[in-house]
Amino acid sequence: MCALSALANLLLQFADQFRKTINIVFVHMADRFADEGKPKQVVMSAIVYPTLLSFVYRFPVPFIANMYGAKAVTAFMDAIPKWLTNGFGVMGGLLPALGFALTMFVIGDKKLLPWFFIGFFIVAYLKLPVMGAAIIGGCAILLISLAQGKREEEETL
Repeated sequence: MCALSALANLLLQFADQFRKTINIVFVHMADRFADEGKPKQVVMSAIVYPTLLSFVYRFPVPFIANMYGAKAVTAFMDAIPKWLTNGFGVMGGLLPALGFALTMFVIGDKKLLPWFFIGFFIVAYLKLPVMGAAIIGGCAILLISLAQGKREEEETL
């Protein structure tokens, strides 16, 4: 069952990324209509079209799955070849590593990377909840900011 949920999760993640990519077209349409001074078309491009796309993307599959029940979903999942579900399972296992790499890329500043690793190890090895690590990180940032402000005051005197 875990492999099935990993497969479904991975497929939905890819589909959601595809939907977000399509939504970029609507953003550019809204920008163009805003430049042309057409507020109704901006609303359509920024709100209505993405909402309709989300409805088409999110409604049919859960509706059909609920309509036909668990047996139909299980039969459908059993019809998928094992090599494909195994491949999706492997790709699903790579998602945390991809998230880790993307987070490091977004941070970008090499001076901040030690804080990222400290937070990771606090959560992973000390089993501290993420909220606890965030509170400790916020306190650390506050202490560092106060210390830097005090140091700058002393330098100006």
